[in-house]
Amino acid sequence: MVAPGLGGGGGGGPGLPRYDLTYQLNEVEARAEDYCEALAFVRLLNALLAASGGGLPDGGRPYAHFSAFVRVTVLGSLHQRAFRCAPRSFGARAGAQG
Repeated sequence: MVAPGLGGGGGGGPGLPRYDLTYQLNEVEARAEDYCEALAFVRLLNALLAASGGGLPDGGRPYAHFSAFVRVTVLGSLHQRAFRCAPRSFGARAGAQG
């Protein structure tokens, strides 16, 4: 979902476009063949899960939509994506499995 900023909150100023991570992944990062923000999101999710300890609250439901995003959007198309640097492809796979 791509929507122009309405000025109220979030970063940027009035009238500046704000994009979600799916747009960032599919448009910006795919064109650059560098997926640093998607990989940072995966690492952040891994850190949140690790900080939760062995037992996740509510069986992990608070993180389910984030995990689904990684599974479907990031990993689901990883094999089709071009990487400017081949070792980063393996880094993205390893980060998602961590």
